Order: sequence, then structure tokens, then C-alpha cells
Amino acid sequence: YYSLVVLLLSNRRDDLAIDPLTAALKYHPTYLQARLQLANALRRRERLQPALRQYAEVIKMDPRVPEARFGSVLTLVRLKHYQEARNQLIEAVRLHPDRPEFTRALARLYAAAPDDRVRDGQRAVALAQDLVRRQRSADELETMAMALAEAGQYEAAARSLGEAIVEAEKLGRLDLAKSMATDLRLYEQHRPPRIPWREEPSWDQP
Repeated sequence: YYSLVVLLLSNRRDDLAIDPLTAALKYHPTYLQARLQLANALRRRERLQPALRQYAEVIKMDPRVPEARFGSVLTLVRLKHYQEARNQLIEAVRLHPDRPEFTRALARLYAAAPDDRVRDGQRAVALAQDLVRRQRSADELETMAMALAEAGQYEAAARSLGEAIVEAEKLGRLDLAKSMATDLRLYEQHRPPRIPWREEPSWDQP
């Protein structure tokens, strides 16, 4: 039964997976993996408040499940609850310092959240520096560029984004490189971005 649900989810048929997952949890309410998959499916279907409740239940059942915290943050950002998302990310970075997904998301919120009360250029730069030290990838270099722009260092931001474009092109990520080139023109005009991510980040299993 669950294998069928997994197949539906792997084919992105979240609409067909939600009902059987909900039914399964009526009989096995402590089935953590099913609850997590239900939360993810609800989020992808834009049923955000129910998704948030399911993520909260997973975290209550097992606070050590990092994917639930990540999904909760993504849901809060979709709901434009940027302060709560930031607070959850601060806690997640403390609990899971080995997971760059949390550090990257927090750096990008500090750099580009639409809420002025959330943005903090200095903190964004500090987190981005840690990310780049770990890996000079296109994503991390772009995060650094966003942070530098928020800190008012537009020339440095443009250089970092230029490096990110080169790295993206090396990997054949031409659509990403093209989008970054658009942002580069913003930096050249001293205009920081106000979008933490153009596509919702994915959770990479270790």
C-alpha cells in the first residue's frame, strides 16, 4: 500500500497520494515517514496551513528529523511569514550545523527577504562566507553575491555572481546562468534582489 503511495509521489502525483496518506495516518498516527510525505505533498499542492500542521506534528514526534524543519521553513516562506521562517532556521542551523541547506536558506533570508525586519547584511555575509569555504559552487557563490549586495558591497557582489555564472555554465546549468546574468545587471545598478530563491530549494538526502 505504502509502496503505491511512494510511486505516486515519485511521479509527482501528490494529488492522488494525499488521500491514501491521510487514511493511513488514521490507523497509524505515529507513522512518521507517512506524515512527513503527507506534509510535503500538501506543501507542493499549495495547501500550506495543513502542511504546516503536519510538519509540526513530525517535529513533535521526532525533533531530529531535519527534512521536516526544512519543509516547515519553505511553507512559512510561501506564506510570507518571514520572521518565523528566520527563527526556525536559526534553530535548525544550531541543531544541524552539518546541513548546508539550512545555512544557505538562512543566509538568503537575511540577504533578500521582502520583510525589512528580517534582512541583515552582516549576518548574511558571515553565513555565506562559511558556505563558500565549504564549497565554491554556483549556489554558494550566488548566495554570497546576494549577501554582499544587501551589505551594500555591490562591486564585490557582482564579482561573486560572475564566478557563480561561470560555475553554472561549467555544469551545463544554462538557465540558471541566464537568470543570474539578469541579477548581475541589478547589482551593477546598485539594486539588491528581494527574492530569497527563484525556485524552491530541494532537500538533498545525505
